[in-house]
Amino acid sequence: MRISTVLTMLACSALLATSCLQAADKYALVVGVEKYDPGQLPSLQFAEEDAVEIGKALEQLGFDVVSMTDQTDIPERKPIYPDDILVQLRRRLRDRQPSDTIVVSLSGHGLQFKDDPKDEFGEKETYFCPQRAKVSDKRTLLPMSAVINELAQCKAGKK
Repeated sequence: MRISTVLTMLACSALLATSCLQAADKYALVVGVEKYDPGQLPSLQFAEEDAVEIGKALEQLGFDVVSMTDQTDIPERKPIYPDDILVQLRRRLRDRQPSDTIVVSLSGHGLQFKDDPKDEFGEKETYFCPQRAKVSDKRTLLPMSAVINELAQCKAGKK
């Protein structure tokens, strides 16, 4: 296991163990993408392993975890396109209560484009790359603003 995976799990465990003790229910969506079209992005070595290990650590803390990796046997839980991830995210966020906790973890490539306009905070959009990401087609990328907007609408008290 890589040191970064161990450190991520320890930080996650320490933070969540203290902040989630009173949560009625704990939910997580963990995504790991490491295999990409070589003509688009280089494949990664540990993104899926990181996602699996984070998912295990969260389960040990009592979280109901949905994992999305290429290793899954459930077709709708493969992170192939942005909408695949958004559908699972919306399912995780649906019907949450103020006493609930939700954790979202994305392991894989991320992109920002030099020519994108800045938002009202002076920042450019950041994109997560699903398996079939094409650098030249933003429709194949998951805007992090979409993830943040979904989380903002969720009633869970801890995010």
